[in-house]
Amino acid sequence: MNNPIAKVAIKRAILSTINSLYALAMESADVISIRIEYSSKMKLMNIVVFSDTTTHHAHNLVLLDNEKALDDLLAVEDLIIERVAQLRDELEVVA
Repeated sequence: MNNPIAKVAIKRAILSTINSLYALAMESADVISIRIEYSSKMKLMNIVVFSDTTTHHAHNLVLLDNEKALDDLLAVEDLIIERVAQLRDELEVVA
């Protein structure tokens, strides 16, 4: 991608999605444990999702300098949103 405006837009979208992932982790702490690791030197994020007994998708590694970084982050965000919704539905059925 040679368009500097598009590059800036994608970087902003990546940053927004990263912020969204952190907010999602904090807002869903009642049903799930999420650990987010960031490496500035290696330009990567690792998102680990834990359940009560095991880890789910323990290695959601996203290379932030990859051209698919935004797609990868959005896919991880979607997975977490689906898992949180599933866990909240299960809690409602029990209650």
